[in-house]
Amino acid sequence: MILYRNIGGNNIAVEITKQNEVYLPQELLDKIDSDSDLTEKSLVKVLAKKNKFIPLLVRWELLDKCTLHCPFCYIVGHSEEKTIRFNQMKPFLTELIEMGMIYCILTGGEPTLHPDFKELYTFLKNNGCLVEVHTNATLIDSSIFQMFNELKPFKIEISIYGLKNDIFNHNTNNTNKKINSNRVVDNIIKLKNQGHNVVCKTPLNTYTISDFNEIVDLCKAQDISFYSSNTIFNAYDGKNLQQYKVENTDKLNYDFTESAKDLYDCGENTERKCFPCSSIDYSLSINSAFEITPCSGFKLPECQFKIIENGAKKAIIERNRFIKKFRNREIDGCESCIHNLECSICSVFAKPRYSNKGEIISFYRCENYCKKTEIKNL
Repeated sequence: MILYRNIGGNNIAVEITKQNEVYLPQELLDKIDSDSDLTEKSLVKVLAKKNKFIPLLVRWELLDKCTLHCPFCYIVGHSEEKTIRFNQMKPFLTELIEMGMIYCILTGGEPTLHPDFKELYTFLKNNGCLVEVHTNATLIDSSIFQMFNELKPFKIEISIYGLKNDIFNHNTNNTNKKINSNRVVDNIIKLKNQGHNVVCKTPLNTYTISDFNEIVDLCKAQDISFYSSNTIFNAYDGKNLQQYKVENTDKLNYDFTESAKDLYDCGENTERKCFPCSSIDYSLSINSAFEITPCSGFKLPECQFKIIENGAKKAIIERNRFIKKFRNREIDGCESCIHNLECSICSVFAKPRYSNKGEIISFYRCENYCKKTEIKNL
């Protein structure tokens, strides 16, 4: 089924039942490398308008709840937002789609745990959005398989926390006998065999390292793309989770030398400035409270703009006003650090300074901050 959309003055068509079938006018096709498949990054970049914000790419933390309770998770157990139901969201999602949303990442928590997940997913697909789902695959059942086969997702990104059941249960604090690592692996292989674009990932930390090599071997044997990161984010409530950080990766049968391609251009030309990434001009994030934020990592309460109370357009205007105020301003601090010249900190990891009136006036690098992020691909 073909759906026609006008995005930023461009007439495009989307085959809503397909994973990645978008028809673009010739002038846009000429801007895309003809030897490459259409990627989410190439699509949103070619549709983006200079000096005009269009919410082409939305990363949506659908809820802060999960079927698992991993001790190293920075969301679950550290956030208690009320789950927003689809009927509350629908008019604002329509607003975002009319403004140009073409690509949507549904994440969490565990997005399939949302009581309206199937209704929400179907709505996005039927309105011409390419949808990517980030899941732990514990709840994918016959009804979700059927939905994915009828309305194919752009990508399904699945987290693997262990292959042996005892390790899986330990790493995730799982006590539900209906949930186990065998179910996760079976669902991964079934989705791959059904022709879906499956990518697996494992956060590398003091828990997952015990089964890490076996996970890598499984993905290689099944010819499934895989990536990992040893970055540890502190929890939403401020709890320090750095005790789970793994530094020594020498004994892993995994290449930690090539950086992952990042959809958001994070780390490219940051130059220790606020909001330098190009994606800020065409992407935004929605948190589990259904608030718009500058990007998924930016958690300051002053930068959480309410959608239901104000509408999507007004929330985006407020978000853009905040970004414009600070964009490309220097992030100061830590000048004496030995890593100063190579540091590419962005505002996500910086600390705000406040005026006497409680308004953010600048950002600075916290003491001893050092960029040692490792995000790698098979």
